[in-house]
Amino acid sequence: MDIRPATVDDVDDIRRIVRSAWDDTYGFLSEREQEVAFEEWYGSDRLEAQLNADDAIVLVSAADSELVGFAYATTDIDPERVGESEIRSIYVAPDEWRAGVGSDLLTAIEDRVSDRGFTQLSAPIFAENEPGRAFFEANGFERIEERVVDLFTGGTCDAIVYYHQFSK
Repeated sequence: MDIRPATVDDVDDIRRIVRSAWDDTYGFLSEREQEVAFEEWYGSDRLEAQLNADDAIVLVSAADSELVGFAYATTDIDPERVGESEIRSIYVAPDEWRAGVGSDLLTAIEDRVSDRGFTQLSAPIFAENEPGRAFFEANGFERIEERVVDLFTGGTCDAIVYYHQFSK
């Protein structure tokens, strides 16, 4: 498994990975909510902007030269949360679930935020996303709060924020 920084050339594969994971995970959202939120969060222009942002860490994982995983974290969150970064996305192609890809990406994100001086990582997860919640809990994250996420359609969805502190 090869984990590396994502490039603009990876955008279409990232969208493919995210879309396939959404199809298997977010059945609790309507088709319209899925489509609108997907384009808002993972539109090509948005992904390209993330790739070029100084505060972003965007990684991909490849198996046999095919991308099978994607992770995105930011160090630009609330200034009062000193030392905390946030993982905004971690997706693995469904046929690679439980193969260690997600855990390897999470470790790589932790290493890179640690290299920037951060010692904490939070992760907001849709409350109904059972596989996502199980993943973060299995990787040592603790549930710390609940919040409501805007789906850009006038609808909202409950989310749970997970938190993990690690040492440099």
